[in-house]
Order: sequence, then structure tokens, then C-alpha cells
Amino acid sequence: FEYTPHQRYIREPKEKIILGSSWPTFYTVWRKGICGFLNSKVDFDYLEFGIQQSVKLGTLGISSYSVKSGSFPSKKDLRLVDYKFQRRGDPFLFLNPNEAFQSLDSTFPVFKRFYEGHYLHEFNGALLNKIPFFKKIGLREVAGAGFLYAPERNNLLYAEVSAGVERVFKFPFNQLGKFKIGFYVVGSAANQFSNPVQFKIG
Repeated sequence: FEYTPHQRYIREPKEKIILGSSWPTFYTVWRKGICGFLNSKVDFDYLEFGIQQSVKLGTLGISSYSVKSGSFPSKKDLRLVDYKFQRRGDPFLFLNPNEAFQSLDSTFPVFKRFYEGHYLHEFNGALLNKIPFFKKIGLREVAGAGFLYAPERNNLLYAEVSAGVERVFKFPFNQLGKFKIGFYVVGSAANQFSNPVQFKIG
């Protein structure tokens, strides 16, 4: 279930066009393992609450953020496939900054209540476009941050910041299709492990 207060929209004859809102989207996810239904053996509840929003800041670019918290109130028969995992960071690849952390040292499940947040700002050239050479080659700057609290890892407190430059390319045979390549630097701090500054591509 998700709800965005004061959502603006336009009604067309055959569709409803969402125009957005100045408010964030609030959502709840409930996953239920139903024991006994169609011979099911699993029996668990997973409950997650979150907030997410994307905000256009004019010529300064676009900011997006998400904050969520989840736990398993009941896990009488919880199988591996239904675990909630925190994924380790990749050594070389920059993961989706809205969903994953770049420098976690390992992948681990979370069962108790965790708190997670992600922030990403795409400047869309607001800074680099002021430099003539960079404006010609079309580089765009991005910056982000994230935090995690996970009781499973001895009350792990983790935070990270990242910054990078990206270049958007068009597919040769499809002018509407685009992809981008980026180079990023990531720094992190945690109370359970230490990570050096990392350089990644994405």
C-alpha cells in the first residue's frame, strides 16, 4: 500500500496522468507466509514502512531519497528464499544508489528491525557546464549518501558518501534509447569494519 498526499493529476478520456506532488510517498509492505494454504509450510510475517520522493530543484538538478525500516514480527517457519538481505558492495561496480550500499563488507540477512536510507542528487551539469571544455563533452555530476543500522551485526552503524561524473550516450540505432557510463569515488565509515576510499564504474 502506498499513498502520496495532494497528488495532482489530469484526467484524459482513457487514462489518468500523474503530475506529481510536493509531498513524499508513504508506503507499507506486508509479506505473509500462509501456513496450510495449498499445503504451504511457511509461516512468517515481514512488515516494512518507508518514505520516498524525487524533487526537481530547477537548474540545480534532481534530488531523490528513500528511508525505510523493516522487521519480521513472526518467523515461525521462515525459509532462506524469504530472507531480507543487505547486499555487500561490489569491489568495482557502482550499484544502484537508491537501493544498495557501495561499501558494505559482506552480504547478511536482517531479521530484527533495521533502518536504511539513501539519497542521490543528479546535478545534470549544473556545475561542470560552467566550464567550457566539460560542457562540450556533456559530463554530468552526481553525489549521494546512505546509512544503515542493523542489530544483527552487533548493532552495525554504517554510513557512506559518494560522488562521480557520468556521460549519457544514445544507442546508435535507437535515438530514443539511452545509457550512461560513470566513474565514482565512495567513502564510508562503520563501527564494525573499515573500508578505504574506493573507485568504481557504473
